[in-house]
Amino acid sequence: MLKDQPKLDPEWKYLVDWYVEVRGTEPLTFTEIKNWSDLACVNLAHWEVNIIKTLDRIYWKQVYDNG
Repeated sequence: MLKDQPKLDPEWKYLVDWYVEVRGTEPLTFTEIKNWSDLACVNLAHWEVNIIKTLDRIYWKQVYDNG
């Protein structure tokens, strides 16, 4: 299924990498993202947090719909 997906623009890859790093076994909370960003010394912009939350919603929707 992933092979049919469009290529990710390299300038956005870091957001996916951050999401994969912070993702856990449950849907993410803002507190978890904040704690991760503090520990990783990553200063997230508001829009970057929104993208990470959106990626998480997409991930969990796929897990629940295909589980």
